[in-house]
Amino acid sequence: MKYGNLSVFKQPMCLIRNDGNETLAVVEDVLQEISTIDNTVNVIAIAGPYRTGKSYLLNKLAGRKQGFPLGSTIEAKTKGLWVWCLEHPKRPQEILMLIDTEGIGDVNKGDEDNDNNILCLATLLSSTFVYNMFGAINEQLLKSLSFVTKIAKKVVLSRTWFTENAQFSPDIGYFFPSFVLCLRDFSLEMGDAQSPHHYFENCLTMKKATDAKAKKYNALRLSVKLHFEHRSCFLFDRPAAGKKDLARLEELEEKELNQDFLNDTELFLKHIYDCKPKTFMDGSLINGRSMLFIGIYISISEVFSHLVEEYTTAIKNGELPCIDDTLTHVSEKENRIAMHTAIEMFTDQIESLGLPLPSDFELKYKHIQKASLRIFRQIAVLDDKKIFEKQAEREMDSVKRRIEGKNKLFIQDTSLKILQNMYNIRIKPKVDNGEYFNKGGYNVYNGDFASLRRHLRQQLPEADSDLLHMCALDFERRYRKLDKEILEKDNLSVSEINAKVQEIKEKFDQEKKELEGHVEQKRQTEQKALTEFKQELSDEREKEENELKKKYAEMALYWKIKEGNLEKQIEDLKLQLDKASLQTEHEKPPMKETVLKTMLSLIPIFGPIASGVYERYKSSTKS
Repeated sequence: MKYGNLSVFKQPMCLIRNDGNETLAVVEDVLQEISTIDNTVNVIAIAGPYRTGKSYLLNKLAGRKQGFPLGSTIEAKTKGLWVWCLEHPKRPQEILMLIDTEGIGDVNKGDEDNDNNILCLATLLSSTFVYNMFGAINEQLLKSLSFVTKIAKKVVLSRTWFTENAQFSPDIGYFFPSFVLCLRDFSLEMGDAQSPHHYFENCLTMKKATDAKAKKYNALRLSVKLHFEHRSCFLFDRPAAGKKDLARLEELEEKELNQDFLNDTELFLKHIYDCKPKTFMDGSLINGRSMLFIGIYISISEVFSHLVEEYTTAIKNGELPCIDDTLTHVSEKENRIAMHTAIEMFTDQIESLGLPLPSDFELKYKHIQKASLRIFRQIAVLDDKKIFEKQAEREMDSVKRRIEGKNKLFIQDTSLKILQNMYNIRIKPKVDNGEYFNKGGYNVYNGDFASLRRHLRQQLPEADSDLLHMCALDFERRYRKLDKEILEKDNLSVSEINAKVQEIKEKFDQEKKELEGHVEQKRQTEQKALTEFKQELSDEREKEENELKKKYAEMALYWKIKEGNLEKQIEDLKLQLDKASLQTEHEKPPMKETVLKTMLSLIPIFGPIASGVYERYKSSTKS
């Protein structure tokens, strides 16, 4: 197994410690192990009252009889948040991360704020949140779910990113995980037509009454509905008959357990295994480094580490965890990692071409840069303004220029060595021996210098031919100094010799001028092709940006529709209040405005929706 050497894959490890004074603290070595996971991570957290069998369900999800400790007494066994990672049984490339939480309501602890902090962390860090408790749904049970409102009050939604992108900003419920309610030792008879899901939804139905009791009744149900948009319910029969068997549940063989309980457990396991990791608003995935970002998910591995540290630190210090600040902070860190990953990939592939660079280097460069930027987009997080992608592209271009500079120096140095070596072997001995200084010697001399050029091209066949040509010309300018002396031995007149020397010089100058012209024309052609390539990259970015805006717009439309549905519910309640007010008008003055405002204040999750409706209502009453 890829991560088999990590302790967190071998057994449950404490990730967030709950110290004796109920102070939360991150266990750094466990967090460091998680930060090395680069596969997609699917986070399942379970919470609920202590001693209700949470750990048993997690062990079943892990496919183990033992793992998370199952206490056999009425004392809470798990303290803080414990994590266990394993390969997903249905999707091998995915990591299933199981989080067990400290049981809430421990009478020995007696600290509701600490319970809410534990629940807040479990909710913020999970993609699927399982709440496990005993019995049928009743008012007391629903009150125990009121932690969701307390969590919402502990979290700040918007300071930066969502403020700048207000038109795309959903309600806080968007960022909460999928919710699964597990009711243990459930003994009520269910009708054939009623599923556990329908049973749960029916229990969340609001009353149409208008008294204070009904308002509290409705506010609680609305809170659950709005914070947990995706919710499911599973009912579990009693696992075994006797108390002794219940106390040693992990030791029992399946044949010793209630068959109905086993069937219930299988349904639960199938549902959880089918749950998908969440996505960021731009669709990017999450892994150990990027881990789940409350209801969104990313794709790489230190993000989870950042989230754990930031959320835990905020809660420990009595501060409000801010979703968008954390999102901005996390996405910046992830995008820097993505940027460095893409640049490193680009650099490695460019350098693997070797020196001298091949003649089709420009074509290869474009292909490598496109592929590297594609990798960046796959792992980047919310780089909607393409700030990090553009920076990555600039740094890749800087790497290209550096490599081109190294290539030029390499060719110049290597060419000089090759030419110098061949000159010492082929030409210098003939000069020293005077072989050129006789009739016909000039043609031999001229031919030997021409052979240097051919040898250079043979030794560096992949190098840029123009650069090799320029190196050869520079070498000849420095070392070809004997044309006049050799021509004098060819029985030519002084005027003929001078004319020949001038012809050689003009030919050399013309050759260099034409070469420089060709190099400049080639540079302009490459620059034009590069400009077109950069425009192509820019067009691709613009296309992706438009697609992302479309995705955000669709999401915003969904939340506007949801907002409209909420406003309709509020309007219906307002009409009920109007009707009730008319019926009692002869008994006392109308108080509908005050009542409506008070009622709305009892539903904190409405936020701007509620206050907006109230202001519109207030304006309409004045008119």
